[in-house]
Amino acid sequence: MQILSLGVYFLTGHSEKLSKLSAFRVYLTNEVNDVNSLDLMTSEFPQNCDCLILTTPDSDYNELEVNKIKTYINNGGNILCLIDSFSKDFVNLQSILDLYGISVSDGTIRETDSSKSIPNDARFIIPDISYHKITQYIITDGSLMFADSSKLDLADDNKLDELNIEISTLIESSDTSYLSTTNEKGPYKLGIEAQKTISLENEESKVSKLIIYTNSKFAQDSITIGNQNVSPFTIYSNKDLLLNTVSYLTNKDSSITIRKNTNSVTYTATKEQNTIILLIIFIIPLLIIFIGIVVGFVRKRKK
Repeated sequence: MQILSLGVYFLTGHSEKLSKLSAFRVYLTNEVNDVNSLDLMTSEFPQNCDCLILTTPDSDYNELEVNKIKTYINNGGNILCLIDSFSKDFVNLQSILDLYGISVSDGTIRETDSSKSIPNDARFIIPDISYHKITQYIITDGSLMFADSSKLDLADDNKLDELNIEISTLIESSDTSYLSTTNEKGPYKLGIEAQKTISLENEESKVSKLIIYTNSKFAQDSITIGNQNVSPFTIYSNKDLLLNTVSYLTNKDSSITIRKNTNSVTYTATKEQNTIILLIIFIIPLLIIFIGIVVGFVRKRKK
């Protein structure tokens, strides 16, 4: 039975720091996803894109890219955003979020409750988890760690109705959290799902799902906490949240679970390494057998 890979594409072209998400990409591949980078400046949208992943860019998207992404949305495409706060000048990026009635505010979330943060560092918070298909196992058996999270803002209910948007909250900061720029108390939304219903003439309605987490560091391979380097992706239940999110957006609901750490990842050897491996597996044993035959032949001749 052939297992079909699902297309997961990370948008590139604006100095996105994808090298810091290598473990995330490896684990996605291990879960039978076809993981690629996508530069919409030079490429058209691939037909097999089941999930588009947007990470914080260093420069704004251009109109060509935005138009392609909007066409993808209108065709029922699903998006995962790992977005920190970004410049107000990024009007094209904001225009994508505007389709879902979402914006990301300046400032980062801090915690006053030491039980809701990493010891001695209020930037690394342990947020509250709401029930959702993505979080159904994490909410009972796990916890999360977000680092330097921004605050999500939503349009008012009338605007969301006008946009045909239904909001579900996944992650919130606690009521003891505060925003660094204003000291205003939480709770604040840190992760939501926005389902957008697109009505088309003479066609069935389509639904585009966008899930946004106002944080990218929790998905990274390494950050510094105090005087230690840790891997946010693999601590707490961060890995499960991210992989479950992609499974949900690609309609692979059977993969939504808590995963055991197997300490194994996909590894691709270089050409030189592959040569050494072949030598060890095949050539050296054959050489030993040949030497044994020669030694045996010589001993027989001496008798």
